[in-house]
Amino acid sequence: MLRAARVLRSQYVFKETTGLVGIPVNPNPRPDYISHLKKLLHIIERFPTHSVYRQTTMALTKHRLNIVENETDVNAIETKIDGGQIEELILQAKDEISLARKMEEWKPWEGQVTPAPADQWEYFERK
Repeated sequence: MLRAARVLRSQYVFKETTGLVGIPVNPNPRPDYISHLKKLLHIIERFPTHSVYRQTTMALTKHRLNIVENETDVNAIETKIDGGQIEELILQAKDEISLARKMEEWKPWEGQVTPAPADQWEYFERK
């Protein structure tokens, strides 16, 4: 019985603080991060395949998900992703989910409603 508890405990990070103001320690970071990454992929898959946002976000999210699913040690995950502590990575994933929902509403891949003026990018050229 004690042996099983020791094995389970070794999979989780036990730290008192993140050292970052306003970011508490997540007691179960790996499963939380995996669920956020999968949720993000589910949202992004609804975007058109030609969308650059879909292509880049999906590539990065799949890369991170692959690392997290193949690694059980949180310190190794943080080192391989190199994006901060896992609590920061979870916050980044939440922010990206929020942005993806807004992008789905805005539909930037559809183009502009009105075309841009022909001289829009000519700031300092003499006419």
